[in-house]
Amino acid sequence: MRNLLATVLLSQGTPMLLAGDEFGHSQEGNNNAYCQDNELTWLDWERAAGAAPQRQAAFVRKLVRLRRMYPQLRRRRFFRDRVDGGPLEVAWYRPDGAEMGPADWHDAQGRALMIRLEGPVQAVPAAGGSEPAASLLVLLNAGDGAVEFQPPAALGSLHLLLSSDEQAGPVEHGSPRRVAGKALEVLRGGGSR
Repeated sequence: MRNLLATVLLSQGTPMLLAGDEFGHSQEGNNNAYCQDNELTWLDWERAAGAAPQRQAAFVRKLVRLRRMYPQLRRRRFFRDRVDGGPLEVAWYRPDGAEMGPADWHDAQGRALMIRLEGPVQAVPAAGGSEPAASLLVLLNAGDGAVEFQPPAALGSLHLLLSSDEQAGPVEHGSPRRVAGKALEVLRGGGSR
């Protein structure tokens, strides 16, 4: 559930959440809630007050804060190639740190990748400040087992901003980053935040 919510809130465009998504409300696959006036669509506020739903809601709040803070996550235009000889605005890497090529995109067994997002020139303004110069690195592991990622050295020291795995440990500078199966992480390159 955390991975799906993170996918929505880390993607470009306008995120769309329904009331209750932040604490795990489900309509059991029913796509027409307007014809239901029963427990299927009612929000269970007693369940929402429990410890697990509250941790889930805190995770969503953290995602929303990240989206507000980093303009890379709310762009006004499509990504472009290198601008004025600078870095790519978006780059895709294999877990070993090499840039992905055509064969990697067609690898049916591939279950992990890294996405590097550079701060855009034009971003949607957000209240509370932003970090336009930061590089963000999203580590995605859709496999069942843990994967070791070798982040690009050019990012310098990395700081963990978010993990869908509650057991994620701290980032050790220069070491590969081990990401649990079916988990994602967001790291910030350089700086002290």
